[in-house]
Amino acid sequence: MTSSDFKKDLTKLTSLIASRKSEEEIKKSYIELSKKYHPDTNGKSEEEKLFCTECMRIINQVYDRFEKGDVPKPVVQNNKKGPFKYVTYFGEEKSFDDYNEFLFNYGKYCYYAAKSFYDMDDKMKDALTYLDDCIKAFEKWSTKNQPLERIELVKHFLQMARIYKAMVDGRLQRLMKEMKDSPWGQQYMKNEGID
Repeated sequence: MTSSDFKKDLTKLTSLIASRKSEEEIKKSYIELSKKYHPDTNGKSEEEKLFCTECMRIINQVYDRFEKGDVPKPVVQNNKKGPFKYVTYFGEEKSFDDYNEFLFNYGKYCYYAAKSFYDMDDKMKDALTYLDDCIKAFEKWSTKNQPLERIELVKHFLQMARIYKAMVDGRLQRLMKEMKDSPWGQQYMKNEGID
C-alpha cells in the first residue's frame, strides 16, 4: 500500500459522495476501505501500522461528514504571494502559484459545491456561502492575457451564480416564512434559538 494507492481509493469514496450515489453504495465503499486500511489486519511493520492508522483516520472523517451531512465552509489561505490554497469539502488541498488561476478554480469549485446543495432545504445557508465566495472570486478574476473561451466561461459562471443566489435567497425566505407560520416551525425555531 502506497500513499498514491490511498489517494486513488479516497478519491473513489469522495466521488461517490459528491455524485450523491445511494447510501448502500457509499457504505459498501467505506467498509471495503476500512478492511483494506485497518492497521490491525494490514500493518506488518510499525511504519505500515502508522500509515494505516492515518489512512483510517481520514476515511472515518470523510464518512462521518457524509453521515452527519456536515458542510464546512470552504477554507482559503490568504497570502499576498503564492502559493494560493483552498481546502475542499473532502479535505483535499488545492494549491496554485498563480493568483488568477487560483481564483478561477476556487470560483468554479464554489459554484459546483453550491449547486450540489441547492435542492437540500437544510443546506440553503451553505449554498449561499459558496455562491458568495464564487461571485467574489470571479469578480476579482482578471481577464488580462486570458483566452476568449475562458472569459466567456467566467461570465457564464458569474451570471449563473447570481441567478442561483437569488433563487436560494428566495427559497430560504419562503422556508423561514413557512416555519414562522406553523406551530411546529415556531417550536423548532424557539428550540434552536432562531429569530
